[in-house]
Amino acid sequence: MILKLLKDKFIKDSFVYVVGSVLGGLLGYVFHFVVSRKLSVSEYGELQSLLSLFSILGFFGSAITYFTVKYSSVFAKEKDYASNKQFLEWLESKIVKLSFLLLVLFFLISPLIFEALHLKSYLGLVFVGITLSLSVINMSYSGVLSGWQEFFSVSIVNVVNPLVKLISGFLIVLFFPKASLVLSAFLFASLNARIFYRILIKKKFIGRKSDDGGVVINWKEKYFSHMDISRSIAPILFFSLTIVLIQNIDILLVKNLTSSEITGYYGALSLLGKIVLWFNLAIVAVVLPNACASGNLGGKVSRKINFSAYGLILFASLSAILLYFFFPTLIISMLFGQKYALFANDLWLFGVLALFLSLLSLEANFAYARHNFRISYILAIVVIIMTGGIYFFHSSIREVALSVVFAVTVGYFGVLFFNLFGRKKKVLESALNICEPKIILN
Repeated sequence: MILKLLKDKFIKDSFVYVVGSVLGGLLGYVFHFVVSRKLSVSEYGELQSLLSLFSILGFFGSAITYFTVKYSSVFAKEKDYASNKQFLEWLESKIVKLSFLLLVLFFLISPLIFEALHLKSYLGLVFVGITLSLSVINMSYSGVLSGWQEFFSVSIVNVVNPLVKLISGFLIVLFFPKASLVLSAFLFASLNARIFYRILIKKKFIGRKSDDGGVVINWKEKYFSHMDISRSIAPILFFSLTIVLIQNIDILLVKNLTSSEITGYYGALSLLGKIVLWFNLAIVAVVLPNACASGNLGGKVSRKINFSAYGLILFASLSAILLYFFFPTLIISMLFGQKYALFANDLWLFGVLALFLSLLSLEANFAYARHNFRISYILAIVVIIMTGGIYFFHSSIREVALSVVFAVTVGYFGVLFFNLFGRKKKVLESALNICEPKIILN
């Protein structure tokens, strides 16, 4: 029975990617557990707000990943290395310009961000801006490897990258316990990722011949003559933005509306919820290439993959909710230290949040596979509900958590209804007629 399961490609890919993601995620979370003990609760709140800002602005990188997975998964299906190489070269030329533009724009608006988040130092914003620029460049490589379902290669970077961040972060906080300086660890990690991705891309794709042995002159005409690729980027960006806002805007709102100390407590609880989310998003990432390739050819995700993904997500989330409900103080004290256990009884709410956010991500991926970007409007509504809820209900951490859970739950059922309705509406009519690349969740 076990051997049969291991031979199943979806289960095998899921196992490899999840193991890599979990190991990388654990190292990333150990980073937080280590630095949070050396930082004051207030400084940790500052760090969390800067990292949330980085995650939100990183929607450009997320969009590039989605965009790259969308197209490279088609090349992978045909084993067309030549087209993939030309596509990557084309994409790189665009991304270098974009990353420079983002850096300039970020530094121009940084004074406004400094005031809105009540930050203590501009240095943290400098590190955020430079790291953001580098990460945007790295995402094209990550997307290509994922599109070709090279999950082992992606997992290597997923493990090595946070290891570099952990080591450098520990050394920095040991001597300089300031949030702004700790952020330099993310810059070192991005530089490391850049090196590893280049090595892996060169090894996997550069110089390899396609199955037909020929050289593709025009990859756009061969595979995507029915699409306007440039126009497809805008909806992908909007989709990606709504996703990262749903996942991160709560920290920024808490920082703006309360204090650095409350943000520190909230950030610790939120991070424990995101451990569950990280595991579940690894499942979503495994589904994406299959979904994209099927959607491009007018198909749909198989029920087997659908049920497998739902089963794994439900099992992981419900297990975490039970642990967070019965042993909250023990878990928080053990990982962050006793000083963060003040609001331990609210921890289970962040497990519930991770569950519905994971399911929302999965269903958004399915909509992406069907080439239907109208899903972004539902996600935008979720952001509005979440923002309004936190704005009016932020007198306690429990109020904020309940507001976020409510918004994400409404969003999940809205997306689920949208997908069910779409499937009944003349079998993939939108995928065949609209023909625009769509996106998935991060």
